[in-house]
Amino acid sequence: MLNKILSPKDQLKLNKLNSFLEAHNGSIYLVSVDTQKLYELFIQFLKDRVNDTFVVYKLYKKEALIKTISQFQLKRDALLSDNKIHIFLVDREGWDIFVNRGDIFSTIDFKEKFQDNSPATTIESDYFDTKEIYEMAESYEHNYQSLSNQEQRDAVREIAFNAHRLMQHELSLKYFLLLSKLIKELEDNVLIGMTYYFIAGNYCNLNQYTKGESFYYKALECYIKDNNQEDIATIYDELGYVYKMLNDFSKAEIYYKKSLELNKKLGFYDDVAENYRHIGIIYSERGEYQEAVNYFLKSQEICIKYQNSVGMADNLNNIGLAYYLSGYFIESLKHFNQALELYDKNQNVVEIASVVGNIGMAYYDMADWDKALENHKKALVIYKEFNIKENIAKSYGNIGLVYFKLHKNDKAIEFFEKGLELHQELNDKLNIYMDYNNLALAYMKEESYDKAIDILEDVLSYSKSLNSPQKEVTGYLNLGGVYLKKDDFKRALDYFIKAMNISEDENSDLLLARCHHNLAQTYLLQKEFNNALYHIEEAIEINEFLDNIESQAFEYKIKGQIYTEQEKYEEALKVFNISMKMIEAFDDKSEFFGIYYVTGTAYQNLGRYNESIEIFKKALIHIEENNNDIAIVDTLMSLGISFLHIGDDKNATEYLSATYEMAKEIGYDEVLKMVEREFMG
Repeated sequence: MLNKILSPKDQLKLNKLNSFLEAHNGSIYLVSVDTQKLYELFIQFLKDRVNDTFVVYKLYKKEALIKTISQFQLKRDALLSDNKIHIFLVDREGWDIFVNRGDIFSTIDFKEKFQDNSPATTIESDYFDTKEIYEMAESYEHNYQSLSNQEQRDAVREIAFNAHRLMQHELSLKYFLLLSKLIKELEDNVLIGMTYYFIAGNYCNLNQYTKGESFYYKALECYIKDNNQEDIATIYDELGYVYKMLNDFSKAEIYYKKSLELNKKLGFYDDVAENYRHIGIIYSERGEYQEAVNYFLKSQEICIKYQNSVGMADNLNNIGLAYYLSGYFIESLKHFNQALELYDKNQNVVEIASVVGNIGMAYYDMADWDKALENHKKALVIYKEFNIKENIAKSYGNIGLVYFKLHKNDKAIEFFEKGLELHQELNDKLNIYMDYNNLALAYMKEESYDKAIDILEDVLSYSKSLNSPQKEVTGYLNLGGVYLKKDDFKRALDYFIKAMNISEDENSDLLLARCHHNLAQTYLLQKEFNNALYHIEEAIEINEFLDNIESQAFEYKIKGQIYTEQEKYEEALKVFNISMKMIEAFDDKSEFFGIYYVTGTAYQNLGRYNESIEIFKKALIHIEENNNDIAIVDTLMSLGISFLHIGDDKNATEYLSATYEMAKEIGYDEVLKMVEREFMG
C-alpha cells in the first residue's frame, strides 16, 4: 500500500530505507512525511519490521518532538551503544526542527523526505489556512457520497487534523468524531487510539471535560492493546489534567503519579520533570503550598541537570505562585522575576505574558495598584497579539479588579463586562462565575443593589452547575451581603444560614468562619448583641485554629464594635488593642484603617482624647493610602472634636475646616450639616 502512493523517486528512497533497516546497524534515521495518511502507512511499514533492534519515535506533534530530541541528545551515546536503529518519523515542521538542531542532524545516517502522491492528498497540510479548511469541509459535505470509503477517510482525516492545528476546535471535533466512525471497521489500534486522543483534546479545549475524560479512556484502551507505553504515559497525564479541571484533585494526583512512574521506567526525564510539576500544581490547588514547592523543586533538579531552561522557568513561576498564594508576596516576586528572565532569554512570549500577569497579581495584593495595572496591561497586549482568548479574558478581569481598587468603578465594570463576554463565548463556566461576582461587587459599590442581586442570582445558578458547594456558599454569602446593605435583615439572615448549613456539611472551616462573621454583623445591626457575640466568638475560634491573623484582626474589630454599641467602652478598647497588635505584623496596613479608626473612637468615648488623637492620625495615614474620601472626612472630623475637648482651638479649627471643605467637595451632606450646626453656628 505504501508504494502505491509514492512517486517513483520516493519508491527508490523507500528501497534504500529497507536496505538500511535490513543491515541492522546502530544508527539514527529521519523520515519526514507530508500527510497524516502517509504517516500512518509508514507506522504500519515500520511496525512490520520492528523488533528488538529498532526504536521508532512516532512524532506528529511539535511539542513531543522537541522534548524527545532534547532527551535523545542528552543520552545519544548511551543509546547508540546498544547497536539499535533509532527511527524518527516526523512531519515537515519536524524536519525543519531537526535541521535547526545541526549537531544531531549532521550525525543522521539516513534522512529523506517522502511525499504523498495520491490524488486526494498531494497538497501539504501545513499550507491550509482557516478559510481553506472550512471550504474543504463544505466540499466534503456536498460530495462525500461519491467518494469511496478510503477517500472519505482520507478527506475527513485531513480536515480534522488541519482544523485542530488551526485551533478550530468545534470543526476539528466534528470531523474526528466522523473519522472515528469511518475507521471503526479497520481495527487499527494506533489510528483509532490517536483519533480518540484528539476527540478528547477537542472536548477539553471546549471546556467539556467529562466528555474529554470518556474519550481519553477509549484512547487508553487502544494504547494498552498496542502496548504503546509512551502514549499510555501521555494519556495518564492528560487524565490528570482533566480531573484537575473537574476539581477532583485526588484522581488527578493518582493519574499524574501513574504517568510519573511510567515515564521513570521509560527514562523520559523531561516528562518526569513535567509530572512532578503537575503534581505540585495539584498540591497548590489543595492549599498544601509547602508540599507543592517540594514537588516543583524535584522537577527543577531534573531541569537543571538536563539544562531544560523552559522547564526551569515554569518551575520558578509555579514556586512563585505557591508563595503568592501563601501570602509571601516579596518571595513570590523574586521567583516570578527569575522565571521572567529565563522566559525572556528563550523568547517564550506567551509565557512572558503569564508571568507578567502573576507579577501584576502580587503587586495587586501588596496594594501597589499602579504596578499591578502596568503589568496586567503588558500581559493583555501580548495575549491580544496571539489572540489567546482565555488569557485575554483573564487579563480583562485582573485590570477590572485594579480599577475597582482605584475607585474607578465605571472602568472596572467596563473590563469585567469585556471578560464576561469572552468567557461566555468560550463557555468557561468557572470564569463566568468569577466575572459575575466581580460585576456584582462593582454594582454594590455604587449602591445599585437590585442590579447586584440579579447578577448574584445568576452566580448562584452557575455555582450549582459547577457542582461546587464552596462556590454555592460564596453565592449565598454575597446575596446575603447585598440584602444586608438594603437593611433587609430577614433575607440576609436566610442566605447566611443557608451558607452556614452547607459549610457545616462540607466541613469547610474557612467558609464557616465567613458565615459566622456575616451573621455577627447582621445581629449587630439588629442590636441582638448576644447572638452577635456568639457568632463573632465562633469566627475568632475558627480563625485562631486556621492561624489566619488577618481575619482574626477583623473579627476582634467587630467584637469591639458590639461592646461599643452596648456602651461597654473599656471592654471594646481591650479588644480593639488586640486587633491593633495583630495588624502590626503586616507591612501594608491600608486595608486595616477601620481598626485604627474604631480604636480612636473607643479612646474618645472614654475621654482619653490625647490617645485618640494619636490613633486617629495613624488611621488618617492609612485611609489616605486607600483613597477612601468618606473615611478621610470622618477621621478629620473626629480629630477636630478631640482637639476641641483638650482645648486646642487652633488644631480643632484646622481639622474641622478641612472636614467642611472636603465634605463639600465630595457632597457628604450629613457631615456638612453637622459641622455647620455644631461648630459654625
